[in-house]
Order: sequence, then C-alpha cells, then structure tokens
Amino acid sequence: MLEIRRYRVEDKPRCVELLQQGHDSKFTQARFDWLHHKNIQAPSDIALAVDGKEVAGFYAALKKTAIIDGKRYVLARDIDPVVNPSHRGQGIFTRLLDFALENFTDIDFFYNFANQASSPGFIKRGWKRIGPLRDNICQTGFDRYFSREFVVYAGSFARCLRKHNSKISEISIDDLEKYTNLIPVQPEAKIWVERSIPYLQWRYKQNPMHHYRIFEYSEGSLVKSLCFTRYIAEKRHLLILDLVPFEGSQYILTHYLTPFKKEFQQVAIYLWHAIPKSMLHCFVTNPTNKNIGQNFLVRKFPGKDVPDSIFDLNNWYVTRGDSEVF
Repeated sequence: MLEIRRYRVEDKPRCVELLQQGHDSKFTQARFDWLHHKNIQAPSDIALAVDGKEVAGFYAALKKTAIIDGKRYVLARDIDPVVNPSHRGQGIFTRLLDFALENFTDIDFFYNFANQASSPGFIKRGWKRIGPLRDNICQTGFDRYFSREFVVYAGSFARCLRKHNSKISEISIDDLEKYTNLIPVQPEAKIWVERSIPYLQWRYKQNPMHHYRIFEYSEGSLVKSLCFTRYIAEKRHLLILDLVPFEGSQYILTHYLTPFKKEFQQVAIYLWHAIPKSMLHCFVTNPTNKNIGQNFLVRKFPGKDVPDSIFDLNNWYVTRGDSEVF
C-alpha cells in the first residue's frame, strides 16, 4: 500500500536510486548530501511516496533565507521532484505536494524553475508562474564580420571599451572565508536569497558537480565585489552565477568585462534579466534564443503572512546561482 511520509536518513540509497532512474542517471550521493544534508539550513524538508520497500516518489524543499523589505523569511527551493515511471499516472506528485503544504510548516514560501513536465502539477496545487527569466548576453569577440557574434559584440561589449581604475583578480574558492568580515549588499527593493559567506561557501565551494571561478573587484585595499562564474569551454559560454557587492558598493558588472575578455577570449557572457538594471549595462537580449526563457514559479505556504510582492518578477533578484543545476 502506498504511503506518503517524511524522508528518513535510511531512505537515502533508495532516493538516490530513484533520482538516477527517473531524473538524472549521473545523480550521485555526494550531490544528495550537498543539497539536503549540508545546506546551511539543512536538512531539507522531503516528502516520499513509499510502496513497501520501494521509494516511488520524491519531492524536496531546500530551505534558504530570503529577505523582503529587511525582514527574513524561510524560502524553499522545490527541487528534483520525481515519480518512478512504473507509478506515474496515479496522482502521486499531487499527493506529495499536498503533504508538503500540510506538513512543512517552517517554510514561508516556495520557488522553482519547473520544466514542462512538472510545471502543470505545481500550478494545479497553487504555484504561480511569474517568469520567464530571459537571457541577456555580452559577446566579447568574434571571428568574422557581420556574423551573429559580430552583431552581438557591436551591441554589447563594444559599448564598454573604456578604462576603469579598478583591479580585477581571480581568487581561490578556498579563500572565501577571508571575506567573512564583509557585509553583502542586498539589491535595493528586491526579494533575494541572502548571499552570506557561509551560503556562498556551501553553494560554490562544497558543490560536487561543477568547477567555479571567482573574481574580485577592488579599489586600493577595498574589496568592492565578488563575481561567481562558470566557464563552459566547449560552448565558449561564461555564466554569471552571482555578483555580490559589499557594503558601500553597487551592482555593476562592467569592471569585469574587459578582464573576462582577456582571460577567456571570445566568449558569450550570459545572465538572467531579473537583476538590478545597473548589471545589464553592455548586455543585450539574446538574439538567438528560440525559447521565451526559464520558467519561474512561486507559492506562499498556506496561511503564511508573506507580501504579495513575491508574485511580481520585477521585485526579485534571481540569478543562475539560485538554481543548483548550474
């Protein structure tokens, strides 16, 4: 008989097996531990559908700290929902969400980047689509005149060819602890996941999936900001995952662009548009993107006093760093 209940540590091997089978064949126990047992608000709230000894369905809410108008909330990232193919069509996903909405009472609101398969199930249970998150791009070079890269370059990086009295240097991911005395600046009038140094260490240093490169912008002895990136060499793409200014600084990316061209040569630098407009200077809407953008859904936990501003994407600061896929 199928039972919906909370996750227990002894369920881990069967959960990983299900995630490999129905979600991603490369999913590892190290990734599971990083997401659900090592996050700074761990453990995650996880609902399971159990059929005898088999885990037939999995839904997790990875908890984070969100700040709205100076007030802290528990925000949960809906992540990796999956139902065993042999049990699909039985309403299990809906039952998992209903269980979460009745039992995960320490959560104030949810967000996710649901794909086409899971999006209808979330919307059916009250999540609202407020996206899409659209790509903006800065092209740092080109091979041929009048190519796509040339056109994007002319509209983006070519507008930023000026000198800055700043120093950009790459830092080791192991050096993040040196910044614990600095205070990250919240983007003005934005809802955001708090980028504390412990959170950034978890997100980028402990992540078992990807290699990240971190750059520091400084003026004299003052550290102004950190930029977290992921370089995908085979595509010549540089993803801006997070920009974290410190007290007294602003959300500006232009200082980094020329050093990025020198370091990575001809690359397309990508970021989502749901960020302060000051970050989008020298970026243009991606002219080759055939999709409307990344889906973005939010929901209040039933009965929680959360501002309705969460339902307007213009109020959010959302980067690829908010999605643990990148």
